[in-house]
Amino acid sequence: NDGVNIAERVEKVTMKETKKRPALAVVTPAHQLRISSFMKDDERLKEKIGQMAQFKVPVDTMADVLDIDHAKVRMLMKDATLDMTGRRDVVWDEAFTFYLWQPSETRLRLEVFKEEPKQKPVSVGNICFQAGALLHQEDFSETVKRLPLFAASGSGMDPFARISLHCQLWPIVTKVPPRLEEKRRDAAALGLSQMAADDKNITALWVLSARDLRNVDFLGGKSDPYCICTIETRDKTQKLFQTKVVDDSAYPIWDHGPEEVTWAKEKLLRFQVYDKDFLKKDDKLGECTVSREECFQGLYTELSLGDGNGWLKIKVARIERGMPVEVAWSQPTVSPSLKLWIHSAQDLKCKRMVGNEAGLHPYIICMMAGQKMFRTQCLAGSNPTWEHGPEILDLGHSAQLLLEVRDKDVVGAHKLGTVCVSREECLEGMRKESKSLGRGRGTLTLTMVPVHGEQAFVKLQITVLSAKDLRNTDLMSESDPYVVCKLNTKEKFRTEVIWNNQNPVWNHKPEVVEMHRERELKFEVYDKDTFGKGDKLGAAGVDRQVCLHGFEGHLDLGRGNGSLHVRIEALKVENDGVPTPATGPQVIDTTASE
Repeated sequence: NDGVNIAERVEKVTMKETKKRPALAVVTPAHQLRISSFMKDDERLKEKIGQMAQFKVPVDTMADVLDIDHAKVRMLMKDATLDMTGRRDVVWDEAFTFYLWQPSETRLRLEVFKEEPKQKPVSVGNICFQAGALLHQEDFSETVKRLPLFAASGSGMDPFARISLHCQLWPIVTKVPPRLEEKRRDAAALGLSQMAADDKNITALWVLSARDLRNVDFLGGKSDPYCICTIETRDKTQKLFQTKVVDDSAYPIWDHGPEEVTWAKEKLLRFQVYDKDFLKKDDKLGECTVSREECFQGLYTELSLGDGNGWLKIKVARIERGMPVEVAWSQPTVSPSLKLWIHSAQDLKCKRMVGNEAGLHPYIICMMAGQKMFRTQCLAGSNPTWEHGPEILDLGHSAQLLLEVRDKDVVGAHKLGTVCVSREECLEGMRKESKSLGRGRGTLTLTMVPVHGEQAFVKLQITVLSAKDLRNTDLMSESDPYVVCKLNTKEKFRTEVIWNNQNPVWNHKPEVVEMHRERELKFEVYDKDTFGKGDKLGAAGVDRQVCLHGFEGHLDLGRGNGSLHVRIEALKVENDGVPTPATGPQVIDTTASE
């Protein structure tokens, strides 16, 4: 209240505000009890004197009843008369939480405002106090009762406006990485400040969990995932750590960290998730990267491990004064995608021991995050023209796109060359640009168009209703059908078995499925056998764009295989995280052939 701006005297100002509350026109017994609990003895006397004054009780009678002298009665009656001139109480009952690094040096300021309709808020008054005063109180807490507010104009104390509050300090015990503790001891020995002891090039890293991982175990069970983190420059890769292995889980929880990451010339962190195998090389389930800039800005979210590979949950925070900075959770709502066209190749060189360029049969395989995305058809000659595309790829946090040109042989294939396109190049885009396959190996012509602002995934609500005219594959009775729903060969759910029925009615409960960059939602109908999966009765797919607009109808399961009745709704995710049906046109009674 000395006219100096608080923001000029402290390093950081954190502001929070209560909800707007109307004044109490009618004071209920509950509110009266809540307010009176903060009153001092003199204020309770003043309240009683004010009530007596309304009934015109003489001063002598008040002094006798309350057992106080006449002078005090007259003084309190004057204050009570002023308090009753149109003033009302307000109850907030709200709590604020602040994280204080040095409470002894922290100053708190509370300011009360009033707001009339169609007018700007006007300050009623404020109070300021030092948080360090609570360190000398029992239990580090204090209840302040009816403390007068200083007038906002600085003209002195407002005799009417008062505020009651409760303050509490709670110690938080944290574990500081050993290296930082050593720096602090060394800095203290040299007489340095805490700020000088901290390294500005250090971030804290947690690898928390993953979800929806691919299953690459073919002998039953699920993958046994673990994560490897590396820090990289253009020509150097250094392994930082590896998490523990979680057995038989597509939803592993590692809770690894915090790990201290020291940055020098490194540009990014790479996370690679593998499936632990004991008889062969570990399979890569997916990977993602985080740039140096993202790490120092702070990141707490889920990262895509590649199209259909699942999600990795991490947290990265910069360190200030020896402690990680608090980072808020952010939903993975958007993810950049890429439209890719492969036009042609020029001047490919033959790598066979026998033959020449005229005998080449080249094709291209596209890889991202360690997973094969697609392949082109096989053509002939050293200057093939594919004109393949567009392919829609989810970039996520993948570091690069790999295009490998191979020559198909009678047995196997030979690699003719490779094009590596960085994430930055993908996001910039290119139009019919020639990229080198390696020195003297020819070139590859590409077009890339980045697509920004699309949802990282869409939630579909799928209901399998019924089927009709299914094939009968049982010799002694009718088929026992059930339906499997898949995305990218990965099973999402299956219905129950309907026994001895070629026109089954499942009315399966709605299932919510996340669709990422998959091009098609697939339904497969099987006949249940005693051993094994059973005979396949038919299959049908629904295109991605149809799913996004909604669908209900009969899908053709193939010639002579009957049809499947399904309902698909695209859901939108509200702010509270509850999915609701998205608005938009609905496609009704449309078959797969249509």
